[in-house]
Amino acid sequence: MVDGEVIVVGTGVGVGIPPYQHVVAYEVDTLDLDTQQGRCVIVTGTAEPVTDPDELDRYRRSLHSRLPGGQEKILRIHPAAITGIEYLEPRRNDR
Repeated sequence: MVDGEVIVVGTGVGVGIPPYQHVVAYEVDTLDLDTQQGRCVIVTGTAEPVTDPDELDRYRRSLHSRLPGGQEKILRIHPAAITGIEYLEPRRNDR
């Protein structure tokens, strides 16, 4: 989720949390299987674990993970670079 100028992500128990302000990359992909259209976005920046109990509670209520295992840990990523690619419908030759 986006919260102001930061990206907030939840992770499961088995995922390591980087120490304060380590550089990370976070990738989000989407692809429509019927149209083969979608996008890939990569955010690179520094990450920090969220430790404040009130913030943790607010983020856990807002994040909706589709992965098993819950969101035991929450990271806040401060983006330094955002890149991406969009997959569009192939052009057809109408000759």
